[in-house]
Amino acid sequence: MSWHLTHNKPLPEALDYLSALSPDVVLWQGLEPKDLALIEDTVDVIGYPAARTAASLELACVFLRAHGPLVFHDRLCHPPAPHHPPAAIAARLRGEEGQLSTGKLLLVSEHGCPFSAENRLREAEWSTTLIARDRTSGLPGLCITGGNRHSYPEAEIPPDLAKTQDRVFYTQRTFPEGRRRYGDGRLDRTMQGAGYTDAARWASCNLDQYQALKPTTGFTPLQPHREAPSRTSRIYLSEELAQAITSVGTGRTDEVGHLSEHLPLLVTLSLPALQDLLAQRPAGDGAW
Repeated sequence: MSWHLTHNKPLPEALDYLSALSPDVVLWQGLEPKDLALIEDTVDVIGYPAARTAASLELACVFLRAHGPLVFHDRLCHPPAPHHPPAAIAARLRGEEGQLSTGKLLLVSEHGCPFSAENRLREAEWSTTLIARDRTSGLPGLCITGGNRHSYPEAEIPPDLAKTQDRVFYTQRTFPEGRRRYGDGRLDRTMQGAGYTDAARWASCNLDQYQALKPTTGFTPLQPHREAPSRTSRIYLSEELAQAITSVGTGRTDEVGHLSEHLPLLVTLSLPALQDLLAQRPAGDGAW
């Protein structure tokens, strides 16, 4: 799952929700470092936060369920980020007898830059390196990256964005070209052009799970002057991993809508399909 938990929200309620759900992976955005130990103890997870910088007091973090099927292997040292550094790790899949997969699964939690379309585009370009083909095997990397993108799917840019009352917000969600500004869908175009798949769109098109395209952001009345709910929080997967998707959805607004203006995004993968994909990767395969 991926969830941007905005700060100053009732954390104990959020942790109760996560404990009941017991996901194998949580791609968390908005982590306050002081809460890391509490989250680990309450939800029975192990956290791997992004580097802390002066410009990013709230961190992205990848949490793995303790004693779950995925086992931490390594961290990626991300180059200097334009705003929020992503949290990025490699994990191996634990088999029934405790053996670990040869191939690695890359897990990334990203909190896109809220004020700059150019920064968001740079982050998307960095993400493409994670699914580059291995020089030996020729196979692309297997990666799941989730987060609040602060931008739109290219096919879902709000048609009335220019009418937004908050002009600063409008500027931040658009990019200039000539004398006009356009809704920022370039991150989505870059990710899909490189070989990533939007999990929600894949589930809608291939599994008839149309509810997967439900908006993920903008459900609180805090900022009615900005925009209608939209799908700015998204999970992307390598094209091969998309074939393992069994369901995509969001948390229910009546259950978690008061905890954050962003709904948790929930993706379920077939364990046998994931095992097969990782078994095809030799040790050392991929960008890691």
